[in-house]
Amino acid sequence: MKNKLPNIVSLAILTAVVSVFWIFLNIYRIISSKPTPKISMEILEPLNPILESSAIAKLNQTLFFEEGEIPQTNLPNPQNIPVSIPEQETIQEATAEAIPSTASGEANQ
Repeated sequence: MKNKLPNIVSLAILTAVVSVFWIFLNIYRIISSKPTPKISMEILEPLNPILESSAIAKLNQTLFFEEGEIPQTNLPNPQNIPVSIPEQETIQEATAEAIPSTASGEANQ
């Protein structure tokens, strides 16, 4: 007959394995995470909750255009722009007649 571990022992072993794994994962997360950036106190100051009436008055004085007052801007369609393709030069192949012959010894004299 096989000796089987009691349920409480197998549960304790499983809990220990999970705990060790969890600890190593947290250590890895701490080591691999980027440090928190330092933020200046000027940025961290609380905002003023009082609404400035002078800013609202400036908004009312700004220039406002109706949709019909703005001229239509016609941008060229990229598909309609002509594209000039440079002509390719033709390369003539070298033939036996075009290559000077040195077999007769005339070139080496």
